[in-house]
Amino acid sequence: MNLSRVPRLLLCACLLIAGLAAAVQPASAQLMEPTVIAVVDLQHLLRESKAGKTIESKMEELRQAFANGIAQREDELRQEEHDLQDQAALLAPDVLAESRRQFEEKVVNLQRDVRTQQQSLEQTYAGGVNQVRQAIIEILTKMIEERGIDLVMPQTAILVGNRKLDITEDVLALLDEQLPSVTLTPQSDN
Repeated sequence: MNLSRVPRLLLCACLLIAGLAAAVQPASAQLMEPTVIAVVDLQHLLRESKAGKTIESKMEELRQAFANGIAQREDELRQEEHDLQDQAALLAPDVLAESRRQFEEKVVNLQRDVRTQQQSLEQTYAGGVNQVRQAIIEILTKMIEERGIDLVMPQTAILVGNRKLDITEDVLALLDEQLPSVTLTPQSDN
């Protein structure tokens, strides 16, 4: 074999390998389909949907009823404390001590009831929000199938993106149609 032909053969082999590598790369890129991503603003849906507004309205009613009940009990305790102070000079020390102990027990019971009712309100709110979230998930699941979406991300996870990816208003329209209101079930006191 002639030595002058070796560099030419080596050059041809390298070009052949480079050509094959270039041909393989576009073929693999053609096999991969683009990922379809959508973005949803969950807070907007909870705030602006009919169901979300129903939750807020009903929760405000429950909070107001709770506040009124607590205010009435606090007024009763204030009056009882005032009466106890007025009677302090007239009562025997042991009777006064027992009356104060009973009063303090009522105060502790009120504080416990306030915590329990606050927890009940929080659980009631969470139950309503969970109903809305479940409806959103069902709507998104259908949209994924119908529109060929591969991934739905919450808006809070997006730093920068094209607004065309946002399907929040479409979801809102379907949510208002499918879940116009939510039934809140107040949690029972323990």
